[in-house]
Amino acid sequence: MGISVRRMLKLCAENRIDGAVRFSRVWAIPRDAQKPNDGRLKSQRERKQNRA
Repeated sequence: MGISVRRMLKLCAENRIDGAVRFSRVWAIPRDAQKPNDGRLKSQRERKQNRA
């Protein structure tokens, strides 16, 4: 998906990846899982526009 392992674990913990299941300390993610939209980007764009 092009993201770090840490970010992937956070997305799984927040239930943002459909079909991800946790078995003890390990996450099982389906091969066809889609990368969720990054909600952080919108706020960054708004801040940059407000500064200008």
